[in-house]
Amino acid sequence: MLSMINLNFDLNITEFMTVEFKALADTIELLGGLDIDMTREEVIHLNNYNVETSSACEMEYAELELPSADEFDGAMTRTFHLNGSQAVSYARIRKTAGNDFRRTARQRLVLEKIMEKAKSADLGTLDAVLNTVLHQITTNMDNNKIVSMIQPLLSYTITDQTGFPFAHMEDDGSLTGEDCVLPVTLEYNAIHLHQFFFPDAAYTPSATVLEYSEQIIAECGYGEESVEMALGIDDGGEIPQWTQELQDQADAEAYASGYEGEY
Repeated sequence: MLSMINLNFDLNITEFMTVEFKALADTIELLGGLDIDMTREEVIHLNNYNVETSSACEMEYAELELPSADEFDGAMTRTFHLNGSQAVSYARIRKTAGNDFRRTARQRLVLEKIMEKAKSADLGTLDAVLNTVLHQITTNMDNNKIVSMIQPLLSYTITDQTGFPFAHMEDDGSLTGEDCVLPVTLEYNAIHLHQFFFPDAAYTPSATVLEYSEQIIAECGYGEESVEMALGIDDGGEIPQWTQELQDQADAEAYASGYEGEY
């Protein structure tokens, strides 16, 4: 995986860490859970996903109570306090508007919430998190290095986050024979990835990146002339900030369609 990322984007990542559901759920449990704003649709999907997630995390299944539409008091979202397996289940949801792009936005939100809780946690809690999850991760870093990173990490602030690729199109298989996301173009996305990570460093794509970019263009047909179009597509990869204006618009659209049920 590291070699693929490095090769395609001219990076030099040397260390990695991966976690399974249980490590993430245990961390959230030890931090006291997370408060997340959710729609009724997300609550329904969360409960469905949590049947499997709670089993994988070796936790008791706890169903999140589904409020009626009236209980939302005219708001699209409501704040719910989620335990470990529920928060992981929330991060797994992809069956809503925005599909997989919205799912990765939810994952980023969960990570931000974990960071917020960790920064305000006491040393005993952080020690418990380390002792619980260190044996549940896969990494090429030794434990001493991981432990040494904790204190500096807690002083950091997440100033920006984003989905990737920046410019892309979705293929249902009609172009490449695969259901996949196409970078438009690989060269464009590599350049802007470097600008995102290293805004003060000059970067010129390597011959390898340029070659792969041309191969993708030849196969899918989306070249430099398609970048602006790709950037203009709303892929649903951001969690919308619901407002009363948007609620009124949704109410009007539902009324116009003759829909009288809950939504």
